[in-house]
Amino acid sequence: MDDHELLFWICLDTAGQGDLMIIKLKVLTLNIHSGINWNGKYDLDGLSKFIAEVNPDLAGFQEVDRWWSSMSQFQDQPGELALRLKMFSSYSASLVRNNGYFGNLILSKYPINSMWADQLPGSLERRSFLLTKVVINGIRVNFITVHLGLSISDRIQQVSALVQVTHQINGPLIIAGDFNGRPNDEAVQFLKNNFCDVQESSGVTQGTFRGEDGKIGPHIDYIFVTPEFNLTDFQIADTYISDHVPLIASLSLQIDPRFTR
Repeated sequence: MDDHELLFWICLDTAGQGDLMIIKLKVLTLNIHSGINWNGKYDLDGLSKFIAEVNPDLAGFQEVDRWWSSMSQFQDQPGELALRLKMFSSYSASLVRNNGYFGNLILSKYPINSMWADQLPGSLERRSFLLTKVVINGIRVNFITVHLGLSISDRIQQVSALVQVTHQINGPLIIAGDFNGRPNDEAVQFLKNNFCDVQESSGVTQGTFRGEDGKIGPHIDYIFVTPEFNLTDFQIADTYISDHVPLIASLSLQIDPRFTR
């Protein structure tokens, strides 16, 4: 029995197990649009202030610049955000040009034990995933942030590759990011068949992308989890910090202390 199977069993059969250890996690995901808010202003200060107010344990961000363009003032956004928020960080580039990078960022309150980043297949703009592992009270928690492509054919290939990656991971897993597909999208449905969609479980039906008219439109950002997690709260923050709106999930894990390492 591997770690994933063991933890799943614990959550399903807790009768007679004695006192359980509960691990609580607040998870945030947001496509930050290179730090440019919905009004078209570069506002890394506003973004860092918002993240501090949410106070996540784990956060995944997409469209993050590192010395990328004049619009983001050629700032090292991963370094700046980690420094300002006093969080551990891991960054991976989907695109590279000259000395600049554009990709995904994970921030964590807990030291990052290891990371794995790789490109995803597709014929349009290059996309990638970033996986980090943290250890909380002896339990390994895996966190992936990802940004999928704009075409359905690319997304199907990318999700298939991503699921193959998850087959190599033991223990609780969270996948968060910008999937560029609505809930009935074939690629999104493939993930729903393999993982729990936190927003769907919450009953919240609001979209996650704000259009040019200022109204929140399609639901294209998600947080998926393995069955070990219980959802205790979910919200979509109605902010203008990006053209996407942030998803915030409060999750818990019930662990028998005898199985911690």
